[in-house]
Amino acid sequence: MFQKTRLQLTLLNSIVFIVLIAILSRTIYFYTENQIYRDVNDSLKKDYRDFNNGGMPGGRPQGEVLLGPGPSVIVWGPDETIIEPRLSVDNFIKVNEPEFYPKRFDEIEEISVNGPTFRALSTKVDTDYGELTVQFIRNVDTEKEMLDRLLLILFAGGGIGSLVAVGAGYLLAGRALIPVKTVCLGCFA
Repeated sequence: MFQKTRLQLTLLNSIVFIVLIAILSRTIYFYTENQIYRDVNDSLKKDYRDFNNGGMPGGRPQGEVLLGPGPSVIVWGPDETIIEPRLSVDNFIKVNEPEFYPKRFDEIEEISVNGPTFRALSTKVDTDYGELTVQFIRNVDTEKEMLDRLLLILFAGGGIGSLVAVGAGYLLAGRALIPVKTVCLGCFA
Protein backbone atom coordinates (compact mmCIF):
# COMPACT_ATOMS: atom_id res chain seq x y z
CA MET A 1 0.00 0.00 0.00
CA PHE A 2 2.76 2.45 0.93
CA GLN A 3 4.71 1.69 -2.24
CA LYS A 4 1.72 2.48 -4.47
CA THR A 5 1.09 5.73 -2.58
CA ARG A 6 4.78 6.63 -2.80
CA LEU A 7 4.74 6.15 -6.58
CA GLN A 8 1.59 8.27 -6.91
CA LEU A 9 3.15 11.06 -4.84
CA THR A 10 6.36 10.78 -6.90
CA LEU A 11 4.36 11.16 -10.10
CA LEU A 12 2.44 14.15 -8.74
CA ASN A 13 5.60 15.91 -7.47
CA SER A 14 7.42 15.21 -10.74
CA ILE A 15 4.59 16.57 -12.88
CA VAL A 16 4.50 19.79 -10.84
CA PHE A 17 8.27 20.33 -11.19
CA ILE A 18 8.33 19.42 -14.90
CA VAL A 19 5.49 21.85 -15.64
CA LEU A 20 7.32 24.60 -13.74
CA ILE A 21 10.54 23.89 -15.65
CA ALA A 22 8.66 23.98 -18.98
CA ILE A 23 6.97 27.30 -18.14
CA LEU A 24 10.28 28.82 -17.06
CA SER A 25 12.04 27.58 -20.22
CA ARG A 26 9.30 28.91 -22.48
CA THR A 27 9.38 32.30 -20.74
CA ILE A 28 13.17 32.53 -21.05
CA TYR A 29 13.10 31.61 -24.75
CA PHE A 30 10.36 34.04 -25.80
CA TYR A 31 11.79 36.89 -23.70
CA THR A 32 15.23 36.37 -25.25
CA GLU A 33 13.77 36.16 -28.77
CA ASN A 34 11.89 39.40 -28.21
CA GLN A 35 15.00 41.19 -26.93
CA ILE A 36 17.26 39.91 -29.71
CA TYR A 37 14.93 40.87 -32.54
CA ARG A 38 14.02 44.24 -31.01
CA ASP A 39 17.15 46.00 -32.36
CA VAL A 40 16.77 44.40 -35.78
CA ASN A 41 13.10 45.38 -35.99
CA ASP A 42 13.84 48.91 -34.76
CA SER A 43 16.47 49.47 -37.46
CA LEU A 44 14.07 48.21 -40.15
CA LYS A 45 11.23 50.37 -38.82
CA LYS A 46 13.50 53.45 -38.68
CA ASP A 47 14.48 53.06 -42.33
CA TYR A 48 10.83 52.43 -43.22
CA ARG A 49 9.70 55.59 -41.39
CA ASP A 50 12.49 57.68 -42.93
CA PHE A 51 11.53 56.45 -46.39
CA ASN A 52 7.83 57.16 -45.86
CA ASN A 53 8.74 60.68 -44.68
CA GLY A 54 10.47 61.38 -47.99
CA GLY A 55 14.08 60.66 -47.01
CA MET A 56 16.46 57.92 -48.00
CA PRO A 57 16.83 55.18 -45.39
CA GLY A 58 19.89 55.24 -43.19
CA GLY A 59 20.95 58.66 -44.44
CA ARG A 60 22.23 57.16 -47.69
CA PRO A 61 22.45 59.40 -50.75
CA GLN A 62 19.89 58.84 -53.50
CA GLY A 63 20.74 55.74 -55.54
CA GLU A 64 23.33 54.38 -53.11
CA VAL A 65 22.38 50.95 -51.82
CA LEU A 66 24.49 48.98 -49.36
CA LEU A 67 24.21 45.24 -48.90
CA GLY A 68 25.89 44.44 -45.62
CA PRO A 69 25.25 43.56 -41.98
CA GLY A 70 22.94 46.54 -41.43
CA PRO A 71 19.58 47.06 -43.09
CA SER A 72 19.75 46.98 -46.87
CA VAL A 73 17.26 48.21 -49.42
CA ILE A 74 15.94 46.25 -52.38
CA VAL A 75 13.68 47.94 -54.91
CA TRP A 76 11.37 45.62 -56.86
CA GLY A 77 9.78 46.50 -60.17
CA PRO A 78 6.15 45.94 -61.15
CA ASP A 79 7.14 42.57 -62.63
CA GLU A 80 8.51 41.40 -59.24
CA THR A 81 12.16 41.58 -60.31
CA ILE A 82 14.94 43.46 -58.55
CA ILE A 83 15.63 46.91 -60.00
CA GLU A 84 18.04 48.18 -57.31
CA PRO A 85 20.71 47.25 -56.38
CA ARG A 86 22.15 46.04 -59.64
CA LEU A 87 23.21 42.47 -58.88
CA SER A 88 25.27 40.03 -60.90
CA VAL A 89 23.47 36.96 -62.21
CA ASP A 90 25.26 34.66 -59.74
CA ASN A 91 24.56 36.84 -56.67
CA PHE A 92 22.77 34.93 -53.86
CA ILE A 93 19.84 37.34 -53.77
CA LYS A 94 19.49 37.40 -57.57
CA VAL A 95 19.62 33.59 -57.81
CA ASN A 96 16.90 33.25 -55.16
CA GLU A 97 14.89 36.27 -56.28
CA PRO A 98 11.41 34.68 -56.02
CA GLU A 99 12.01 33.64 -52.39
CA PHE A 100 13.06 37.18 -51.43
CA TYR A 101 10.00 38.88 -52.90
CA PRO A 102 7.83 40.05 -49.98
CA LYS A 103 4.69 38.13 -49.12
CA ARG A 104 3.45 40.70 -46.57
CA PHE A 105 3.56 44.45 -46.72
CA ASP A 106 3.86 47.11 -44.01
CA GLU A 107 4.74 44.50 -41.38
CA ILE A 108 7.88 42.61 -40.49
CA GLU A 109 8.30 39.15 -42.00
CA GLU A 110 10.98 36.50 -41.66
CA ILE A 111 12.44 35.06 -44.85
CA SER A 112 14.53 31.87 -44.89
CA VAL A 113 16.32 31.08 -48.14
CA ASN A 114 18.53 27.98 -48.45
CA GLY A 115 19.95 28.41 -44.96
CA PRO A 116 20.34 32.16 -44.38
CA THR A 117 17.53 33.94 -42.54
CA PHE A 118 16.44 37.53 -43.05
CA ARG A 119 13.91 39.89 -41.51
CA ALA A 120 12.25 42.31 -43.89
CA LEU A 121 9.81 45.19 -43.92
CA SER A 122 8.28 46.09 -47.29
CA THR A 123 6.01 48.75 -48.71
CA LYS A 124 4.48 49.50 -52.10
CA VAL A 125 5.07 52.87 -53.78
CA ASP A 126 3.22 54.30 -56.80
CA THR A 127 5.55 55.97 -59.32
CA ASP A 128 5.45 57.14 -62.91
CA TYR A 129 6.96 53.75 -63.84
CA GLY A 130 4.28 51.74 -62.09
CA GLU A 131 3.93 50.27 -58.62
CA LEU A 132 7.33 49.57 -57.08
CA THR A 133 8.04 47.62 -53.92
CA VAL A 134 10.68 48.88 -51.51
CA GLN A 135 12.01 46.21 -49.17
CA PHE A 136 14.18 46.90 -46.13
CA ILE A 137 15.99 43.66 -45.33
CA ARG A 138 18.54 42.50 -42.77
CA ASN A 139 20.38 39.23 -42.28
CA VAL A 140 19.64 37.65 -38.87
CA ASP A 141 21.69 34.43 -39.09
CA THR A 142 23.66 35.26 -35.94
CA GLU A 143 20.52 35.95 -33.94
CA LYS A 144 18.82 32.81 -35.27
CA GLU A 145 21.84 30.62 -34.42
CA MET A 146 21.93 32.01 -30.89
CA LEU A 147 18.22 31.28 -30.40
CA ASP A 148 18.69 27.75 -31.76
CA ARG A 149 21.54 27.19 -29.27
CA LEU A 150 19.41 28.58 -26.46
CA LEU A 151 16.57 26.24 -27.42
CA LEU A 152 18.96 23.26 -27.36
CA ILE A 153 20.28 24.30 -23.95
CA LEU A 154 16.75 24.72 -22.60
CA PHE A 155 15.72 21.27 -23.91
CA ALA A 156 18.82 19.64 -22.42
CA GLY A 157 18.32 21.51 -19.14
CA GLY A 158 14.64 20.59 -19.14
CA GLY A 159 15.49 16.91 -19.67
CA ILE A 160 18.06 16.90 -16.89
CA GLY A 161 15.69 18.90 -14.69
CA SER A 162 12.95 16.35 -15.34
CA LEU A 163 15.19 13.50 -14.24
CA VAL A 164 16.16 15.41 -11.11
CA ALA A 165 12.46 16.20 -10.51
CA VAL A 166 11.59 12.50 -10.63
CA GLY A 167 14.39 11.64 -8.18
CA ALA A 168 13.49 14.52 -5.86
CA GLY A 169 9.80 13.62 -6.12
CA TYR A 170 10.61 10.05 -5.05
CA LEU A 171 12.61 11.25 -2.05
CA LEU A 172 9.96 13.81 -1.06
CA ALA A 173 7.23 11.18 -1.34
CA GLY A 174 9.21 8.87 0.94
CA ARG A 175 9.70 11.62 3.52
CA ALA A 176 6.03 12.59 3.34
CA LEU A 177 4.98 9.03 4.16
CA ILE A 178 7.22 8.62 7.24
CA PRO A 179 4.66 10.06 9.71
CA VAL A 180 1.90 7.94 8.14
CA LYS A 181 4.02 4.79 8.45
CA THR A 182 4.84 5.43 12.11
CA VAL A 183 1.20 6.11 12.99
CA CYS A 184 -0.03 3.05 11.09
CA LEU A 185 2.66 0.78 12.48
CA GLY A 186 1.88 2.08 16.00
CA CYS A 187 -1.78 1.12 15.48
CA PHE A 188 -0.95 -2.52 14.83
CA ALA A 189 1.58 -2.92 17.63
